[in-house]
Amino acid sequence: MFLFFHFFRFGIGINFEKRSVGMNKKLYSIILLVSFFMYGCAPSSSLYKPVNGKKSFVCSYISAVEIIKDYDCPTIYEKYDEFQKTYFYYHTGISGFINLYIGKNKINKWYRIGFFYEGENWLFFKNIIIINDSGDRVVFDIKQYEKDKDVDKGGKGVKEKIDMILTNEKAKELKKLLSKGSVRIRFTGKGIIEEDFSSRLVEALSEIMEFYENLSEKEWG
Repeated sequence: MFLFFHFFRFGIGINFEKRSVGMNKKLYSIILLVSFFMYGCAPSSSLYKPVNGKKSFVCSYISAVEIIKDYDCPTIYEKYDEFQKTYFYYHTGISGFINLYIGKNKINKWYRIGFFYEGENWLFFKNIIIINDSGDRVVFDIKQYEKDKDVDKGGKGVKEKIDMILTNEKAKELKKLLSKGSVRIRFTGKGIIEEDFSSRLVEALSEIMEFYENLSEKEWG
C-alpha cells in the first residue's frame, strides 16, 4: 500500500507538468494530507529558510512548475553559514550544468556562479560561452587549478566543476543575454559539449538576479 501510494503520488505530479492543474490540484492536496496522517510523511526540517512565496504542506512535496506557481510556493531559499557569518540565497529552479546564487554579509552582497560537467571522459573544460539567439554572449576563461575534479564511484564516469565569483560586469551581460530568445552554453576543452537552457532555467536565473537587485543594504546585516 505504501509503495502504491508513492507511485500514485508521483504519477499525479508528472501528470501535472503535462497539463493544466484544474480540479486535480484539490485531489493532490487531499492525497498529501492523507499520507501525512497514514504514513507520517511530514516535511523534514531544513537549514534553508524560504524568502518568497508561501510555505505550505503541499509546497514541501511538489516540484511541478504549474503547481508551484498555482500555490505560490517558495522558489528562493536562504541559508546562514555561521562560520563565514554569511547568508546564501539559492533558487530551486537552478540545477544541472550551471548554478547561480547570492552571498551577503553585513557590508556587501555578491554573486557566485558555478559550472558542472559530468561524462564518461575528462573534458578539462577551459572555456565556457553562454549565447542567445541574438548573438549576445558571455565568456568565461577557466584555469584548471581552480576546478574540482572527481571520479564516480566504480569508475564509471568523471565530474568537473568550478564555483567562482561572478563580477557585476559579467552579471549585467548575463542578465541582458537571458532576456532575449533561447539560450545555449558551450564547454570547450579536450572536446566540445553543448547544452540548451530550458525556459524554466532561464526564468529561475532571471528571478534570482532580480532578487539580488532588490536586496537592499538594510537587509545585508
